[in-house]
Amino acid sequence: MSGPPSENVGVRTLRRWLTEDPEFQADYAAARKAAFEASMSRMQALTSRAVNTLEDLLEAKDHPTVRLGAARTLVEMGMHQHDAETIVRKLDEIEAVQRKGR
Repeated sequence: MSGPPSENVGVRTLRRWLTEDPEFQADYAAARKAAFEASMSRMQALTSRAVNTLEDLLEAKDHPTVRLGAARTLVEMGMHQHDAETIVRKLDEIEAVQRKGR
């Protein structure tokens, strides 16, 4: 990396490192990936609690808009999961055909 790690890096220096310094770019990409993966792990850990909360909200008899929102969220989540599973299945099928063609 061109410069020492510091909290007082100028904007111009940071931009130069981001565009001209391959080692800094790699370190930056690795840090972004690590932060993203940590966030995804936290989200996965909280998913069960979130679904439980939505399930509880479905029982809000005095608040139909709350029930509607919870129901809509659960349906959307189910649709996204179905779409993701379909895409993965199709990719697996394409990869299998490509392996046979080699």
